[in-house]
Amino acid sequence: MSNKLESLKEKFSEAIDTAKEKAGQVQENVKTSGENLKATVDAKIDDIKEKVSEAQDSAKSKKEEFMAEVEAFKADRTASKALKKAERAEEYAQACVEMVLVAMEEADYAIKEAMIAAKEADELV
Repeated sequence: MSNKLESLKEKFSEAIDTAKEKAGQVQENVKTSGENLKATVDAKIDDIKEKVSEAQDSAKSKKEEFMAEVEAFKADRTASKALKKAERAEEYAQACVEMVLVAMEEADYAIKEAMIAAKEADELV
């Protein structure tokens, strides 16, 4: 019976050694898988950070372009208002000149009328 016990002990010992070896392999595989998973996750996090940074840069660039367009619009609008104001001032000045011309004609007519009236008065006296 001692041979049987020895044989059984040896069989269990081999099974335990095999189980320990497999457990060590599994542990090593888990460790390697964990490291690979961490590396993959870190790489994805870096990729996401890069994409977020690119999106922020793109948004900033688009905002700057938009603000430049707004400023250009404001400048055009201001220039347009200034041109319209200048046109109105020119029209007013032209109307004033026309009024002066009409007043000069009226004055010329009044002078001629006064000269005729003075001549008639001289003739009557």
